[in-house]
Amino acid sequence: MKPGPCLSAVLAGLALLPTGCQNGPRAQLRRELEQTRAELAQVRATLKDRGGDSLKAPDDSTFEVAGEVFVNDKTGPRVVGAAEILVFEKEAFETWLAQASRKVVGEFKLLQTEVEARKLAQEETEKRVALLAEKLNKPGSSPEDFDNLARERGKASEAEDTYVEVSRRLDSRDQTNALFGKLPLPAFRTESDSKGRFSLRLPKGKSYVLVSHTTQQFSDNVRQADNNNIVQSFVSWSTSDYTWFLPVAAKDGGKPIALTSSNAARFQDGKLTYTVNRR
Repeated sequence: MKPGPCLSAVLAGLALLPTGCQNGPRAQLRRELEQTRAELAQVRATLKDRGGDSLKAPDDSTFEVAGEVFVNDKTGPRVVGAAEILVFEKEAFETWLAQASRKVVGEFKLLQTEVEARKLAQEETEKRVALLAEKLNKPGSSPEDFDNLARERGKASEAEDTYVEVSRRLDSRDQTNALFGKLPLPAFRTESDSKGRFSLRLPKGKSYVLVSHTTQQFSDNVRQADNNNIVQSFVSWSTSDYTWFLPVAAKDGGKPIALTSSNAARFQDGKLTYTVNRR
């Protein structure tokens, strides 16, 4: 980005302007100044698009963490824009994680126990209904037996509804997502842009954990034949949650991080596991 000849002469403090600036110097200076401003705005926009926020040289006391967020579906990678990127100091985060994990795992086990209890209750009511129905098929049944059967069928229906509802809660409960909902305040934050990219600078001398989460909907075209062999087509929708807990440090500066479907965090044997993908 180089100023025009008239503007250069003024900046250099020359008493005699170049020949081309003699006629209407103010108008020429104005045009060159506007052009320089436009070029400067373009440079700033380029830096911002790359994750920078100023024209200043990077501070040696910080390092850059950059990467992109995308998940895979049948059509290929899908970039995730506007994904919140949270950064925590590693030591404080691990202290919080140890406590929060125990709580989340405990809540998950309680829900599993409730599902098992509801399943047992459903089976017991179904057994009573079967016994009463069998009794009605034998001689000597009374109107009271019919009333008892109706009541037990009502109880069996309620037990089944409760079991289905609790099972749905268990199936939809992801332990990593539950952890994300309990996070403390982060030390730093940003979000991915429309291309799924993000960048921020962190102080050196400490280790950090980068945390992010997204919920994505996927569609699938389904073709299904009914009993009359008539093929019907419809769109099936599904929802997937992805949560990432990734360690970063100054030694990783300049190595882009990829937050993908394959390295989303998982719970295994009550412990959080994750991997880091570099691009």
